[in-house]
Amino acid sequence: MLYRKHLAQAFTYKSGRPPEDLLKAKGIKKVYPLASNENYLGPSPKALEAINKAKNEIHIYPDTLCSELREKIAKLYHVNVDNTLIGAGSSELISMLYTAFLEPDERVLKPNPSFMLYKVLASFMNLQCEDFQLNPDFSYNIDTIIEKNTPKTKIIIVVSPNNPTGTIITQQQMDKLISSLRKDQILVVDEAYIEFNDAENSYDDLIKKAVDDNYEKNIIVLRTFSKVYALAGLRLGYLFAKKQIVEGFLKVLKPFTVTSLAEKAGVASLDDTLFVNKSIQLVKDGRKKFYSEFDRLNLDYTKGYGNFIFIKTLDINKVSEAFLEKGVVVRPCAQFGYEQAVRITYGDAEANDQVVKVIKENLDLFKRK
Repeated sequence: MLYRKHLAQAFTYKSGRPPEDLLKAKGIKKVYPLASNENYLGPSPKALEAINKAKNEIHIYPDTLCSELREKIAKLYHVNVDNTLIGAGSSELISMLYTAFLEPDERVLKPNPSFMLYKVLASFMNLQCEDFQLNPDFSYNIDTIIEKNTPKTKIIIVVSPNNPTGTIITQQQMDKLISSLRKDQILVVDEAYIEFNDAENSYDDLIKKAVDDNYEKNIIVLRTFSKVYALAGLRLGYLFAKKQIVEGFLKVLKPFTVTSLAEKAGVASLDDTLFVNKSIQLVKDGRKKFYSEFDRLNLDYTKGYGNFIFIKTLDINKVSEAFLEKGVVVRPCAQFGYEQAVRITYGDAEANDQVVKVIKENLDLFKRK
């Protein structure tokens, strides 16, 4: 074995099945890609226009710091440029986080079920990543986090809205969690789906606290262009934090990881509020449709605040196959830490109708309340 020994036990990320594979394997003419929480509308027209204009400059190396986009975000959120950083997707920023801030014997604490990449990247780097369990209804239990927080815990991660459940952390819970932090710890709040969150009891904007260089606690707010801005294929993410935390990230920043096309698309996307509002409305329409239908069918599902819905199943393999037979690509949740459930991204009216149709035809495969 030539590769490092710990990689033999590494937790490998398995991406969703590409729709093209489905077309070839089953000869299905119409495919509904609802597995990866991508924006069903596709990218912003302004982003596409910006990419087209910038394509003749791809022979030039990109700006490592993404200065134009960084300044745009800083202005939009009323923070200093030194309190922001751009990365090639949240995945790169998470990897940089571990590299810059974790000693070999220090630990990460993350929710379960939740986004698996935190565990994947820790296993690649031979770091310890431990879980704290969400409540049976997938809400956060701050007492559980506090109980699992040990002297070796350096980074605590919360995802809100959580992936794959869509559940959020409330203001009271966030205040309690922040109060429990040691001064040598970092709280990472992953807000990949924040634009879709319209919950009345959600916490207030954390960015102001995160960028306050005099605030006694350390907070990083992670965001992405992959979801509401529909740039998942270009890999573009950003964060807010104290200047000294950003400086730690800069110590391990690799050059040229964010392409010039991605940066230009990001800048243009931030200006396309019409597209953003349209994307959010598409999700709201999907929620209304699914909630109504699923309540009528008495399905055991979670009302969340992302651009997807989490449904419990009785036989996930048969459920996945039933969807595939009708061209609907969905995401089983085993890798997220929950064996018998499926996550389905909201699509357009036609795609959502197809989802409901498949469920009605295979009702015995889904858990009921």
